[in-house]
Amino acid sequence: MKRWHASAVALLVVLAASPALAQTLCGPPNPPIADGEPRVREKDFSATSFAQASQYLRQDVPKLMERLRTEDLLNTEAMYGYTNSLIHVDGYVLLQKALLRRAERDLVTEKSRAGRATRADVTAATARFEEAKQRFCKFLATAHYVD
Repeated sequence: MKRWHASAVALLVVLAASPALAQTLCGPPNPPIADGEPRVREKDFSATSFAQASQYLRQDVPKLMERLRTEDLLNTEAMYGYTNSLIHVDGYVLLQKALLRRAERDLVTEKSRAGRATRADVTAATARFEEAKQRFCKFLATAHYVD
């Protein structure tokens, strides 16, 4: 029972710290993003933007598809929202995976300090976090909104 309680406390500590750390997962963009530049920012990926993008893809795109012929659809600004919504969905999923891997790493680190996880466990959790972080940061560095 004590083991479960200690794990639950460690997880709560990790989860409580995660929102504050979420803002700087990739660090500042290099080069800095100028006002009006269509590059994506880490702060763009929130539960709200994910929900809006998902709603657009589920509700608005089918309506557009019904209205427009294929030739017209590919040559209109109507598809900008589609592409930008995919960016929000993909970015949010990659961000959440990186944050989850960071929380897992932090939990395993706390378990290791308590003697309930090995150094190999910490190394493996750190590697999973770094891989997820690199994928998100690479996406962040290369994704651009369609304007």
